[in-house]
Amino acid sequence: MKNQRLAAGVVLVSLAGFAATAHLAAQAQQRALYVTALDKSGNPVPDLQPSDLIVKEDDTTREILKIARASEPMQVVIMVDNSAAERTERLQTIFVQATRLSLGTVIPLAGSIILMAGPLVRAWVGPDFAASVLVLRLLSLVVIVRVGSATASTVLKGAGEHRLVAFTNIGAALINLALGIALVRPMGLPGVAVATLIPVGAASMLVLFPAACRRVQMPLFSALREAVWPALWPAAVMSAYVLATRDLVPVSLFAIGVQLLVACGIYALVFVALGISAAQRHLYLSNVAALIRQRVPRRPVSEGA
Repeated sequence: MKNQRLAAGVVLVSLAGFAATAHLAAQAQQRALYVTALDKSGNPVPDLQPSDLIVKEDDTTREILKIARASEPMQVVIMVDNSAAERTERLQTIFVQATRLSLGTVIPLAGSIILMAGPLVRAWVGPDFAASVLVLRLLSLVVIVRVGSATASTVLKGAGEHRLVAFTNIGAALINLALGIALVRPMGLPGVAVATLIPVGAASMLVLFPAACRRVQMPLFSALREAVWPALWPAAVMSAYVLATRDLVPVSLFAIGVQLLVACGIYALVFVALGISAAQRHLYLSNVAALIRQRVPRRPVSEGA
């Protein structure tokens, strides 16, 4: 391929992008090749000409008669890895890593809100709504449970256990409704929050999470030790800081927001430095760096550079 038109090495069988048919004259026969032409930015290159391509067969350059958009059917080979042992190991890795990261994300956010719920409610809506502090704490705990068990639900649905997930969620919703009706009169809004926490917690911790452990062939205790505990214990350090400084924070949304950010930062520092192994820390930090590089726009390079 000529250097200014196509990205070097980007010629492959593809069902997307620009597909062209290059007819070759070889031993009185015409052959069709399916190619995809992309520029340096990964965009399809339209309006290709025979002079834009070079096709070689056993180091012999073949003549290109014409190039046109592909309209003929093609055969695509799909290879499937059926290695049960490797697949189970990968599922275990995904289950543990995703659960740990989910908890590592939601625990500092929802946990710091639970600890700062009182000052947050007073600064946000005033002391007249002090009764909503308990509701905020209970619902924040619901969020932790739901996010922490999201990976388990995903694993089960991907493994064909969508009926178990669906029936479990339906049962939890019905129990939530029944408990809410029963508790709203004696307890008010906190009773509704309790009615949400009980079925969600039971469904997540007693049904979905153990079922996902069985699906990836991982003992429940091992999953708790590798996926849950590393994300859970750094919250103790964060809690100690918040409880020690909570009364010193002015009752304003800005000051409370700063307090929440500092608490999340302490959790993140302890989690990354002490909660995970060096190999896992390197993996997480390299992925974050790669994500940042993708987010940062690159300056275009001129053709003459």
